[in-house]
Amino acid sequence: MSDELESLVEFRFQHNAYEPNFLGLPNMALDDLFVWVIIGSLVIFLFGANKLPGLARGLGHARREFENASKGITTTNAVAHSPDPLIEAAEKEGIDTAGKTREQIASELSWKLNKK
Repeated sequence: MSDELESLVEFRFQHNAYEPNFLGLPNMALDDLFVWVIIGSLVIFLFGANKLPGLARGLGHARREFENASKGITTTNAVAHSPDPLIEAAEKEGIDTAGKTREQIASELSWKLNKK
């Protein structure tokens, strides 16, 4: 009986859970299915089941952006902007719109149109 106990203790020390793994980190219980079920339950409890698809979508988008940035790929969202009617009217009247706020442009346009 002592030989069996001795071999069991020896086996336990040979396969210590706190020995570093291949990454140099201690082996923790993250390879246990029960731990992942508890982690998943906590995530659902904290964020709510309705927000999880949006969270996953956001994580996927962030991962894609990170991969593209690490590859050196840059993308611009080519969204067709409709021209601003205020700026178009101001430029049509000969008002310089560069570096001005919408309020300044509107004020100048109003002054110029009232002057006519």
